[in-house]
Amino acid sequence: MKKKRIETQQLVVLAILSAIIVVLQFVSGYIRIGAVSITLTLVPIVLGAALYGVGSGAFLGFVFGLVVFIQGMANLDGGFIQLLMQENAVATVLLCFGKAIAAGAASGAVYRLFTRKRLIAQIEDANGNVTHRILTPERRALAAVLAGAVAPITNTGIFVLGMAIFFKNTTLALAGTETSAIAFLILVMAGTNFLLEFAINMVLAPTIQRVILISKKTLGIKA
Repeated sequence: MKKKRIETQQLVVLAILSAIIVVLQFVSGYIRIGAVSITLTLVPIVLGAALYGVGSGAFLGFVFGLVVFIQGMANLDGGFIQLLMQENAVATVLLCFGKAIAAGAASGAVYRLFTRKRLIAQIEDANGNVTHRILTPERRALAAVLAGAVAPITNTGIFVLGMAIFFKNTTLALAGTETSAIAFLILVMAGTNFLLEFAINMVLAPTIQRVILISKKTLGIKA
């Protein structure tokens, strides 16, 4: 019964986070620099990944990728996804979903790595006996910051790699010249967007950590 309650609770939380992702992605679709819109959805993905692990992070990433793909097919992204579809439809689908799923999974993996039991501080009494173990605030903060950092790094890194490998013609057409194609891809299409996404996650990292702590206490999730 308890296991079923926990599973139901997780489904509800993930459903709420998924709804937030959908709303944020449609809002961020109107915030554009160059050909690519700014991604505001990485914060709820990081939160879900920290709360429930790699699988949940990957699921929320899938939701993010699905919304991006639907926006593109509906021509709500300025025609960028449709442009990619014309050059390589299969790679477009894989890129849309792959980078988002990987970002969520990587965020969850990093958070779990830095909150592992062996890293939890031991509290000892006067006789040197371990009374209990705690995850220090510093370790929690570090885990939240790194989880927030790895999401945009993974998302943008796979995007740049995918564009360079599968969409050379599109990149060249947007850049104008072959010699500036890679520089355009890194500095214009991804660079500015990445810096803004990274900055947003870093600024919100303390807030993410507080939300994680409050959520775990409220939902009864073991720290």
